[in-house]
Amino acid sequence: MNEDVHQRLTVLEQETIHTRGVVKGMDKKLDSLIEAMQSLVRIEERQLSTGDRLAQGAQTFQDHEARLRHVEQEIPRKLEERLTGMENQMPGLVESRKWVVSGVLAGVSMIGVAVVALVFK
Repeated sequence: MNEDVHQRLTVLEQETIHTRGVVKGMDKKLDSLIEAMQSLVRIEERQLSTGDRLAQGAQTFQDHEARLRHVEQEIPRKLEERLTGMENQMPGLVESRKWVVSGVLAGVSMIGVAVVALVFK
């Protein structure tokens, strides 16, 4: 019986050693799993942050689109008024107008002087 107990203890010892190895392997796998889960959490946080930024970008895009529509609607209403104002106030046009008026006045003055000179002769 003593031998039977000894044999059972030996088997139990071997099984215990094997179980320790399995537990150590499981411990390493759990550590790997913990690291993988932490990586997943970091990735999820980045994705949430990216999603928030995309939502903000979409909202900004919608705001710009609304502003552009408003501008597009306002331009045809005020276009004639604005073009008339610009055409009347263009520096080149004002300067050309002055030259033309000055030229016409100079021509009329020369003709007037010529007529006066003929009359007094």
